[in-house]
Amino acid sequence: MGTTGVNERTKRSVMIIQRIIPHYRVPLFYALSKRPDLDVVVVHGGKSSGSGHPVYAGKLPFKTAIARWYKFSLFGFSAILQPASLNAVRLYPSQIVIAEGTFNILTNLLVAFYCRLIGRILFGGGGGG
Repeated sequence: MGTTGVNERTKRSVMIIQRIIPHYRVPLFYALSKRPDLDVVVVHGGKSSGSGHPVYAGKLPFKTAIARWYKFSLFGFSAILQPASLNAVRLYPSQIVIAEGTFNILTNLLVAFYCRLIGRILFGGGGGG
């Protein structure tokens, strides 16, 4: 057992994938990161945003990894790629992956497939902004 009284083998590792981190999500991610039974990393697109949503600009008080995202249009359909998020899922040994539930983030389809292939739990959450 660790100093928190939580057995390190029962601790859950969680990855949260977001395009952006809006200010109202920071308290939630911080609270999750403080839980002794969780090891949380938030994968996000960084400080800039082309999404039209405000991005939290302060220092983030939890573990993060940057995965830039790119927006493009194809046949009038607006889509997003966040290629480094798939790489993050491969590199971080997270048991649970929570991906932004926005349907036009094409990379999340690959993340879902990869999670299913290797037996990780995947949840699709609400939109990022």
